[in-house]
Amino acid sequence: MSKPTSNVAVCNLALDLLNEKTISDIDSPSSPIEQLCARWYDMTRRELLETSNFAFSQTSEAIPRGGTPTINRYADYYVFPNNYLKLTALVDWDYPLQRFDYRIEGKRLLINRGGAASIDTWFIQDIEDVTLFPGYFTELLAGTLAVSIGPKITAKPSALKFASEYVAEARRKASGANGQIQPPRRYQRSKIVNAGRHPSMNNEVAGPYNFLFEAN
Repeated sequence: MSKPTSNVAVCNLALDLLNEKTISDIDSPSSPIEQLCARWYDMTRRELLETSNFAFSQTSEAIPRGGTPTINRYADYYVFPNNYLKLTALVDWDYPLQRFDYRIEGKRLLINRGGAASIDTWFIQDIEDVTLFPGYFTELLAGTLAVSIGPKITAKPSALKFASEYVAEARRKASGANGQIQPPRRYQRSKIVNAGRHPSMNNEVAGPYNFLFEAN
């Protein structure tokens, strides 16, 4: 079987899981099933990307300063590109986001950067091109879509049960595949050391601990 290359091909995989007939178009849907798939496909795709940290969907970009926010807590705001979905790192990939005082409002990142022209970011991007989906994500998307639309097009308990079990297995495989590409990162934090730190300076507390914080 060839790899799906379009949104309707992914929808047909979902319909296969429900033992339903295939469709031909969700960009200009004409049948009730096509209209149903058109309503659920993109929302399901975006939700899976936003709620996961799949390596294939991550990108890095120095985003430009947009100006000064109207509130005085932050001196700068930076503008994310249109394909931005979720922030995963700032300044350096090795720094956990908890180290920074920032706020995200829509496509704007509010933070204090001393008027710097740009800031390095890592984020989940909104990938629409099906040909860029790894197999594990395609399977997970098709299964999740089947679970979402299944109750609306079939009353067969066996089909709905199969789709749910398929999603659970697809999620397990996706997690395993992504873990091989991008192993989990571990950050160690000390309550004693953290109690004496302040993000406005690079502290050394109870030993040679250097904290790289962004100034307030």
